[in-house]
Amino acid sequence: MKENLTMDICFVINNQYAIYAGVCLTSLLENQQTSTQINVHILHSDVTAESQETLKRLEARYSCHIQFYNVQGEDMSHFIMTIPHITVETYYKLFIPKTLKHLDKVLYLDVDVLVLGDLSELWQTDLDDHYAGVVLDLWLLWDGTYLKNLNFDAPYFNAGMMLLNLALLREFSLPERAIAVSCEYGDKIKIQDQDVLNIIFKGRCVLVKPSFNMVNDYFVPYERIAETLNRYYSEVTLEKLEQYQQSPHIVHFAGPAKPWQISCVARHSPAYFTYLHKYQGTSSYLPMPLLYVSKTIFYDL
Repeated sequence: MKENLTMDICFVINNQYAIYAGVCLTSLLENQQTSTQINVHILHSDVTAESQETLKRLEARYSCHIQFYNVQGEDMSHFIMTIPHITVETYYKLFIPKTLKHLDKVLYLDVDVLVLGDLSELWQTDLDDHYAGVVLDLWLLWDGTYLKNLNFDAPYFNAGMMLLNLALLREFSLPERAIAVSCEYGDKIKIQDQDVLNIIFKGRCVLVKPSFNMVNDYFVPYERIAETLNRYYSEVTLEKLEQYQQSPHIVHFAGPAKPWQISCVARHSPAYFTYLHKYQGTSSYLPMPLLYVSKTIFYDL
């Protein structure tokens, strides 16, 4: 019998993304052990009382508690913005350690993920003296030119899922260090907070299995993934990769094409609408904005 767990989950959003946070959270709650208590911490800038109320309706259906933290007063003027579809709230990750002072550990998730498996194994990862548990960003490991220009010679991770060691991260000011990195690297930084966090966390991360952050690149032909991952994971075989692809714990819709866009045909888009409908069950009417984009982006099907 598994022991009862309490997991702390964190999102950073604005009001526009509140509904997507609800879908993500529903997928997480649907796939955890019923005995697991989930505490959800949402850092935001402008989430309305109505949106907060809708999200908190999940508390009546699942074993969870949802709390909101308005960090709108933080100075964001020093941070570099380069990606059109990502808003400044992405940098609210930097304020997690000081905002959640009562926690020693938290699992941060982007809201463009679906949780399709139990996360207890991930939650119980031993971080020891590491800042975070993370998964490699395959695309940037393949694109050696970018990391060379960034003068980065360590495993580069995707910041859409991070198991954060808050106790260790409070030993310094993460926002101040991020400002220093932004000033030092300037226009070399193209992937915003992800570049900044990789530079700050360099050499101080635990690599968790790829199943816990399966971005689109993890669904390309197996051989290319295996060749890359074998540099970092001795246990990743073609058979293991197939297992991850068939039964991912977390699917991450990274990039400009999102599952709530009509023209997105990513592999797990149908599953996204399954959890949308479950989330809609918290309200008699919950509109879902479907966004039309000018170009259809095809992922592996």
